Amino acid sequence: METSTDVAFLTQSQLDQMAAHYGKVKGEVTLEQEQWLLFSLGNEIFALSMKELDEIATVTGGVAIPSIKRHVIGLISIRGEPMVLVDTGQAIGLPPAESLHDQQRVLVLKDSDGQLAGFLIDSIVKVTGLSEWQSLGDGEQQHYHSRFVEAVSEYEGKGVSKLNFAELISCINE
Repeated sequence: METSTDVAFLTQSQLDQMAAHYGKVKGEVTLEQEQWLLFSLGNEIFALSMKELDEIATVTGGVAIPSIKRHVIGLISIRGEPMVLVDTGQAIGLPPAESLHDQQRVLVLKDSDGQLAGFLIDSIVKVTGLSEWQSLGDGEQQHYHSRFVEAVSEYEGKGVSKLNFAELISCINE
Protein backbone atom coordinates (compact mmCIF):
# COMPACT_ATOMS: atom_id res chain seq x y z
CA MET A 1 0.00 0.00 0.00
CA GLU A 2 1.44 3.32 -1.11
CA THR A 3 0.61 6.60 0.60
CA SER A 4 1.24 10.03 -0.68
CA THR A 5 2.07 12.90 1.65
CA ASP A 6 1.94 16.45 0.45
CA VAL A 7 4.21 18.80 2.34
CA ALA A 8 3.41 22.48 2.27
CA PHE A 9 6.11 24.94 3.18
CA LEU A 10 5.35 28.38 4.56
CA THR A 11 7.11 31.47 3.33
CA GLN A 12 9.05 33.68 5.74
CA SER A 13 6.30 36.29 5.43
CA GLN A 14 3.64 33.73 6.42
CA LEU A 15 5.77 32.58 9.37
CA ASP A 16 6.23 36.18 10.54
CA GLN A 17 2.50 36.81 10.24
CA MET A 18 1.68 33.70 12.29
CA ALA A 19 4.28 34.58 14.92
CA ALA A 20 2.84 38.08 15.24
CA HIS A 21 -0.65 36.65 15.66
CA TYR A 22 0.31 34.11 18.31
CA GLY A 23 2.73 36.49 20.01
CA LYS A 24 0.06 39.06 20.85
CA VAL A 25 -0.61 39.39 24.57
CA LYS A 26 -4.31 39.20 25.32
CA GLY A 27 -5.81 41.58 27.88
CA GLU A 28 -6.45 38.85 30.44
CA VAL A 29 -2.89 37.48 30.28
CA THR A 30 -0.50 39.01 32.78
CA LEU A 31 3.23 38.72 32.70
CA GLU A 32 4.63 36.84 35.63
CA GLN A 33 5.94 38.97 38.46
CA GLU A 34 9.63 38.60 39.31
CA GLN A 35 10.11 36.11 42.12
CA TRP A 36 12.20 36.96 45.17
CA LEU A 37 13.73 34.64 47.72
CA LEU A 38 13.13 36.11 51.17
CA PHE A 39 15.57 34.88 53.79
CA SER A 40 16.64 35.81 57.27
CA LEU A 41 19.96 36.89 58.70
CA GLY A 42 19.57 37.42 62.42
CA ASN A 43 16.32 39.33 62.97
CA GLU A 44 16.29 40.92 59.51
CA ILE A 45 14.73 39.80 56.23
CA PHE A 46 16.59 40.14 52.96
CA ALA A 47 15.60 39.46 49.36
CA LEU A 48 17.51 38.18 46.36
CA SER A 49 16.05 37.68 42.90
CA MET A 50 15.45 34.03 42.06
CA LYS A 51 17.10 34.76 38.69
CA GLU A 52 20.39 35.34 40.48
CA LEU A 53 20.40 32.03 42.35
CA ASP A 54 22.12 29.01 40.94
CA GLU A 55 20.91 26.70 43.71
CA ILE A 56 19.78 26.53 47.34
CA ALA A 57 21.46 23.78 49.33
CA THR A 58 21.52 22.44 52.86
CA VAL A 59 24.59 22.88 54.97
CA THR A 60 26.70 19.75 54.97
CA GLY A 61 30.34 19.26 55.94
CA GLY A 62 33.15 21.45 54.79
CA VAL A 63 36.66 22.50 55.62
CA ALA A 64 37.25 25.50 57.86
CA ILE A 65 39.76 28.05 56.66
CA PRO A 66 41.18 30.06 59.54
CA SER A 67 41.00 33.84 59.08
CA ILE A 68 41.77 34.27 55.39
CA LYS A 69 38.97 36.82 55.27
CA ARG A 70 36.69 37.64 58.18
CA HIS A 71 33.55 36.62 56.28
CA VAL A 72 34.89 33.43 54.66
CA ILE A 73 34.00 30.40 56.76
CA GLY A 74 35.73 27.78 54.64
CA LEU A 75 35.32 25.50 51.64
CA ILE A 76 32.36 23.26 50.85
CA SER A 77 31.42 20.93 48.06
CA ILE A 78 27.91 20.95 46.62
CA ARG A 79 27.14 18.35 43.96
CA GLY A 80 30.87 17.77 43.58
CA GLU A 81 31.61 21.47 42.96
CA PRO A 82 34.07 22.98 45.46
CA MET A 83 33.32 26.55 46.50
CA VAL A 84 34.02 29.17 49.14
CA LEU A 85 31.43 29.41 51.92
CA VAL A 86 30.71 33.00 52.96
CA ASP A 87 29.01 34.09 56.20
CA THR A 88 26.54 36.39 54.44
CA GLY A 89 25.63 38.32 57.57
CA GLN A 90 29.22 39.06 58.46
CA ALA A 91 30.01 39.99 54.84
CA ILE A 92 27.39 42.76 54.93
CA GLY A 93 28.23 44.00 58.41
CA LEU A 94 25.99 41.95 60.70
CA PRO A 95 27.33 39.82 63.57
CA PRO A 96 28.84 36.49 62.47
CA ALA A 97 26.83 33.27 62.52
CA GLU A 98 27.36 31.76 65.96
CA SER A 99 26.86 28.10 65.07
CA LEU A 100 25.36 25.91 62.38
CA HIS A 101 21.75 24.71 62.72
CA ASP A 102 19.17 22.77 60.67
CA GLN A 103 17.35 25.83 59.32
CA GLN A 104 20.43 27.34 57.69
CA ARG A 105 20.84 27.12 53.94
CA VAL A 106 23.52 27.89 51.40
CA LEU A 107 22.63 30.17 48.52
CA VAL A 108 24.83 29.16 45.60
CA LEU A 109 25.65 32.15 43.41
CA LYS A 110 27.72 32.32 40.24
CA ASP A 111 29.93 35.29 39.41
CA SER A 112 30.46 36.67 35.90
CA ASP A 113 33.39 34.27 35.38
CA GLY A 114 31.23 31.26 36.25
CA GLN A 115 32.89 30.77 39.65
CA LEU A 116 30.49 29.37 42.27
CA ALA A 117 30.31 30.58 45.87
CA GLY A 118 28.07 29.57 48.76
CA PHE A 119 26.44 32.21 50.96
CA LEU A 120 25.26 30.99 54.37
CA ILE A 121 21.87 32.31 55.51
CA ASP A 122 19.89 31.64 58.70
CA SER A 123 16.66 30.43 57.09
CA ILE A 124 14.38 30.66 54.09
CA VAL A 125 11.30 32.81 54.73
CA LYS A 126 9.44 32.46 51.43
CA VAL A 127 9.60 32.81 47.67
CA THR A 128 7.24 35.58 46.66
CA GLY A 129 6.61 38.26 44.08
CA LEU A 130 7.37 41.67 45.55
CA SER A 131 6.75 44.43 43.05
CA GLU A 132 7.07 47.62 45.05
CA TRP A 133 10.61 48.56 46.00
CA GLN A 134 11.73 51.89 47.38
CA SER A 135 15.28 52.90 46.51
CA LEU A 136 17.43 54.15 49.34
CA GLY A 137 19.00 57.58 49.25
CA ASP A 138 22.49 58.06 50.66
CA GLY A 139 21.22 59.44 53.97
CA GLU A 140 18.74 56.60 54.48
CA GLN A 141 21.23 53.75 54.31
CA GLN A 142 22.46 52.00 57.41
CA HIS A 143 26.20 51.31 57.65
CA TYR A 144 26.06 47.79 56.17
CA HIS A 145 23.28 48.75 53.77
CA SER A 146 25.30 51.47 52.11
CA ARG A 147 26.85 49.01 49.70
CA PHE A 148 24.87 45.79 49.76
CA VAL A 149 21.24 46.91 49.92
CA GLU A 150 19.77 48.85 47.03
CA ALA A 151 16.10 49.08 47.99
CA VAL A 152 13.54 48.18 50.65
CA SER A 153 10.04 46.75 50.61
CA GLU A 154 7.61 45.22 53.05
CA TYR A 155 6.41 41.67 53.61
CA GLU A 156 3.77 40.85 56.23
CA GLY A 157 4.46 44.09 58.09
CA LYS A 158 8.23 43.58 58.21
CA GLY A 159 10.88 45.46 56.31
CA VAL A 160 12.71 43.59 53.55
CA SER A 161 16.11 44.69 52.23
CA LYS A 162 16.85 43.94 48.59
CA LEU A 163 20.45 42.79 48.22
CA ASN A 164 22.63 44.04 45.40
CA PHE A 165 23.82 40.84 43.71
CA ALA A 166 26.94 42.39 42.17
CA GLU A 167 28.12 43.82 45.49
CA LEU A 168 27.40 40.60 47.34
CA ILE A 169 29.30 38.43 44.88
CA SER A 170 32.20 40.91 44.84
CA CYS A 171 32.83 40.43 48.59
CA ILE A 172 34.42 37.05 47.80
CA ASN A 173 37.43 38.79 46.32
CA GLU A 174 37.96 41.29 49.13
